[in-house]
Amino acid sequence: MKKSLTLLFILIGITSFAQLGQIVNGGFETWINEPVYENPDIWKTSNDLEFSGNALLTKSTDANDGNFSARLNCAVVNDQDTITSYVYHGFIDPNGNGPQGGVSYSDNFEAFMGDFKGDLQAGDTLNLLMIRYLNGNAVDFQIKPVLYGTQTTWTTSVIAVGNQAQDSLFIGFILGDPNGGLKPQPSSWAQIDNIRLLSGGVEQTALPNNSFENWSDKMTENPYAWYSINYILTGTNSENVTKSTDVNSGSYAAKLQTFERDGDTIVAYLSVGAIDVYNGAFANIPYNATPTTVSGSYKYTQANGDNGELSIVFYQGGSAIGFHSETFTAQSTYTNFSAPLTIAGTPDSILILVRSGENPGSILLIDDLSFSGGNVSLDELLTIDYEMYPNPAQENVSIRLPEDGEFNVSITNVNGQVLINSQQLQGITTIDLHQLDAGVYFVNVYNEVSRETKRLIVK
Repeated sequence: MKKSLTLLFILIGITSFAQLGQIVNGGFETWINEPVYENPDIWKTSNDLEFSGNALLTKSTDANDGNFSARLNCAVVNDQDTITSYVYHGFIDPNGNGPQGGVSYSDNFEAFMGDFKGDLQAGDTLNLLMIRYLNGNAVDFQIKPVLYGTQTTWTTSVIAVGNQAQDSLFIGFILGDPNGGLKPQPSSWAQIDNIRLLSGGVEQTALPNNSFENWSDKMTENPYAWYSINYILTGTNSENVTKSTDVNSGSYAAKLQTFERDGDTIVAYLSVGAIDVYNGAFANIPYNATPTTVSGSYKYTQANGDNGELSIVFYQGGSAIGFHSETFTAQSTYTNFSAPLTIAGTPDSILILVRSGENPGSILLIDDLSFSGGNVSLDELLTIDYEMYPNPAQENVSIRLPEDGEFNVSITNVNGQVLINSQQLQGITTIDLHQLDAGVYFVNVYNEVSRETKRLIVK
């Protein structure tokens, strides 16, 4: 897989400082941009509107024209919902009302031509959806099957669509039923390349990026060492955890906002471990200190009597040995809090979760989260500086570890399940990813005093 080093998921040279037992980046001063998925330039895709942790529209180096093609896949989400992929030029109502307009295109044409291959299970079809608009009105609507069954080599198809004047055009492809009635099998896939419009057998003006040669990363920003659900919201530009300059101290605080989208309430979360949004699960991370106090500062805009919350759970051998919950009430200016912690033993892991509240319109600003007391170090610092590439990855990923010391590396899924675990590593190590399905994973690099987790996309 070709990948520019400038698009590495890990920003080379980023150095983090973790105090023994301290909350890493509890002041939310450091934020990182993370790639979530790639999209073909100009085209809009299902990645934007229906991203669920897996990019179902992906770039393929198996191309019939140029270097890349677009691959459409299916997936089962949350063990029950089948979602599919699509790619289109035009405009779709994000509220579920379907296509609402096209891109400017006035050339006359009466046929469509494209290159296709795929493996579609019985009953599954790759469909062309085309709508011509004239003076803002839909004047032609067509659904045409372009591929079904198994086609292991590239095939060029020409499909007659008639001649109808238009000034804008919606044109797209969907794996499955455009009306949403029939869901394709999860194993079905198709690839498309080199889309052309013909008049009298002659190619007309090319659609933008018609051969899927140009792709860009869709990025989201998160506070370093923290997780949010921004990765499934970024496609619609509706991230609900953002960087704020309204601070208690320093340059930045974290802003968490609950909002409503398509009738669903989207609560904002910040967690030190991976978040499984579909099952409401939040992973804990390794931790072995025994602080006696937690403190921080917050502002809260309350909607309909709502409250924000900070939850901290210390674990030992999978059992909770300490717990603290801090409730955030309406405050128009930053309010400091400090609370005692009681831990019955020495923990081996911790969960820290911040949430904005249940009601749309609730907004939490959080800053300066910190542990103190017990054996939490105020002096000992450990620098972690490592690189990981490529990302997205396909067959393997390389990790360049600091030269001094040994480190453990584990890869977990979004549910926190450890899938790959390597111990006492030094220097550059390459990890084989063949056992992993395409999707989002988390790479954890840690030793006895520090831990750093990054998101990895596997294609």
